[in-house]
Amino acid sequence: MHYENEGYLEDTGGDSEIPALENRESFSRSGSSKLANQGTTSRLFAAIQGGKTEDVQNILDQASKSINISYGGLTPLHLSCHAKQLDILTLLIERGAKMTIPDNQGNSLLHTAVREKWYDGVRELLRHGASPNEMSQPTEKGGDDRETPFHTAVKMCDSMSIKLLMEHRPDMSIRDGNSNTVFHLAASKKNLKILQALFEDEDFGKYIELAESDGYTVFHAAISSNAGTHKEPLVLRVIQFIYRYHDNLDKSNVLGETPLITACRMGLSKVVQFFLNNGANPRQVTHTGESVIHAACSSGCIKTLNHLLGTKLVGDLITSPDRNGCPPFHYAIDSSSFECCKILLENGEHLTAVYKNGKSNCALAIERLPFAKQFLRELFDSGIILSETPQHHKNFKVTFDYSVLMSSGKLQCSIISEIVSTPLEPLIKHPLLDSYLNIRWYHIRKVYYTKVLWFFIYLVFHTYFIMITFGPEPEDWTAHPVSLVLYKTFHAIFITLIAVPGCLLLFANFKKYLLQLETYTRVAFLLTSAIIVGLVSGKIEDYVEQRDENETAPPTEGKSAKDVTELSTERMLASMSVVLGWGELMMLLGRFPTVGSYILMFSKVGKSIIKFLFSFISVLIGFSLAFHIIYQKLNVFRDYKLSFVKILTMMTGGIIYKEFVDTKGSPVAVYCQIFLSLFLFTVTIIMSNLLVGLAVNDIPELKREGKIRRLVKQASYLIAFEKLLSVTGTTRFFPKKLHSFLQARHLIESSLTVFPNKEFRKHRYLRTVPAGVIKEAIALGTCQSKEDFPMDDDEDVVEQLKSFRIRYSGDLKNQTNEFKDISEMCLNIQKQLNIMKNATDGQISKLSAQLDKQNQNYQNVITHITQNKS
Repeated sequence: MHYENEGYLEDTGGDSEIPALENRESFSRSGSSKLANQGTTSRLFAAIQGGKTEDVQNILDQASKSINISYGGLTPLHLSCHAKQLDILTLLIERGAKMTIPDNQGNSLLHTAVREKWYDGVRELLRHGASPNEMSQPTEKGGDDRETPFHTAVKMCDSMSIKLLMEHRPDMSIRDGNSNTVFHLAASKKNLKILQALFEDEDFGKYIELAESDGYTVFHAAISSNAGTHKEPLVLRVIQFIYRYHDNLDKSNVLGETPLITACRMGLSKVVQFFLNNGANPRQVTHTGESVIHAACSSGCIKTLNHLLGTKLVGDLITSPDRNGCPPFHYAIDSSSFECCKILLENGEHLTAVYKNGKSNCALAIERLPFAKQFLRELFDSGIILSETPQHHKNFKVTFDYSVLMSSGKLQCSIISEIVSTPLEPLIKHPLLDSYLNIRWYHIRKVYYTKVLWFFIYLVFHTYFIMITFGPEPEDWTAHPVSLVLYKTFHAIFITLIAVPGCLLLFANFKKYLLQLETYTRVAFLLTSAIIVGLVSGKIEDYVEQRDENETAPPTEGKSAKDVTELSTERMLASMSVVLGWGELMMLLGRFPTVGSYILMFSKVGKSIIKFLFSFISVLIGFSLAFHIIYQKLNVFRDYKLSFVKILTMMTGGIIYKEFVDTKGSPVAVYCQIFLSLFLFTVTIIMSNLLVGLAVNDIPELKREGKIRRLVKQASYLIAFEKLLSVTGTTRFFPKKLHSFLQARHLIESSLTVFPNKEFRKHRYLRTVPAGVIKEAIALGTCQSKEDFPMDDDEDVVEQLKSFRIRYSGDLKNQTNEFKDISEMCLNIQKQLNIMKNATDGQISKLSAQLDKQNQNYQNVITHITQNKS
């Protein structure tokens, strides 16, 4: 062993031969008589290392002051402990070596002997007064590494050292630098042999009470220290052993956690079951308000959660939030525990519940769960129940359970509102949601149809006013002032009756409506309508020309292009108002079940075309500029704006060839023909066909998308209607009877049972739930595996594989842990069988020996009887 010479002396004190302090300075100046002679020190340490007791004794006889010198951070006593030289250790102690000097790591002699597992040295040091309660000194690095030799022995699971130390009655309530007593360390090491030695001590009761004075019990230590699920059988055995001697299961630590809460947080289901079976209180909460349900959900352990719910004592804790307003469901989401979320929903939690953070459980699941789509799909699947009757039987029934969608409050469409405008929007096509929306729509359809009818009447009235005002023979309203006033009055009434409910819907659903294009088109229509009616006061004369009856020249002859093409503000607003109005009517019809899908297919195609044109707009601009340059003699290309419009018409095939070949004075005719051919090939053929292909290539996909968008529109209106009712219910000026009527029409039952094989006229529900939805529900319910049901077309293979991996990774983990538990159980059984075999072999040996002895006695008796007879 090599040690570096640090070249300093330690104060030996006592009766050593080192001079007094006042004489040291003069002594050190005499170079011939140095106490710390390096050669002597090296020889002393080399002799100790080599176990040469006589050499050590001789060196000490010559330089007894070297007995306490520190060399390489060690004293001779420490080196003898490292070298396990008992004779030298005894010699040094008897020669007066100081036992209280620590080494450079802050360890005492007894610490060193325990660390080296040198039992003779431990025994010898204890015999000479070394204390098992002496704390190691902190090093220059700092930290919380202070501990007694007893702590060291327990950490090393050294049973022999523990036995030797316990013979000298150590204080078992002393804490190390991490506030652990030997009880906590033994429990964390999960060593039953050491625990038995500690717990069977006669002063156990006194020490354990002091050890757990801060609430940190040995149960906490056994559970929280490296207690993975694969070690659970060992942890359970330790807990069961501790419980024989110590049954304080409800003591809380500084965080307010009981052993039960800690076990729930660690996911130790068997330990949790043991605690519950032995009377642990499951209703205690931590200082932060976390319950056992919170802890179980944070670990994502299904078995633990089922054990807790099986007690029937924690039902109200399922929806109880912690101090931060987070319920157990949020903890289950954060741990990505699919099954824990389902269990909580089955036992009182609801997706529509809103807590302190302002988000519903459904919104949080969509935001944080990586498998939210699969989670919600399975939840909705559970709401479709088929009877056990054969499908062809007249009593075969399908039950739609809407309780998972409907909250206990006034808003019954909150889940659908969370799904809309998210990547999970295609779920709205699920049979449960589809039938739910159809039923809700059936109940309020008359309200919506009345709204559409009222809008249609106003639109016809407004269009008629526009046509007679801006038509080829415009009306002179100065000649009919009363009629103009009546028209304006009717406009004001109609606009007010349309705008007021719209404003209420807008403010009740501000965020949703603010992001919809339909909102801006409706506002633009109402504004332009109000402005145009307000501006009209007489005859619109921007296109009116005076001419004689016999005049045959066109009205525009002799006028400049500016006179012909300029429009008045009123005429521009009128044209815009008409287009916006009839476009808004089309969007309103988009919520109708019969025609809504086709209208929304139109919207989908329109968006695709706009994206297409935006992608190739640079090519169109380039050709429009080129035609404007080379065909400037043509009227349609003379102005750049006209040139661009002409290019758009040519792109769709609107080309009149003679316009190009008959033009006189066109430059470089061959070049023009080549350029025109290039345009025909690039734009008219390639781009036009590409546009058609992209727009209408996949008709089934467009139909599916159209249906989804129609359902989304219906859902948006239902949500808006719900929120409108909630607003009007608290408004004084709104008629109470009207509110009650609308509320009664709005609410529906939480379940619906249909009999698909019975006659239509006897069952009104068939008018609310389409036959196609019922067929989808039957197909979904009869699938042996839910994965057999067709997935949404928008999920590609990669996403499906990802969903599959996420869904079953938890099951794989649980299976792996169970296999580990089974493997460990088999090993334990094998050990027990070996023990039983050894015990059986011992018993057989004893019985064999007894049998031999009895046989020998029998032979002796026979011999004795034979001799007596002779």
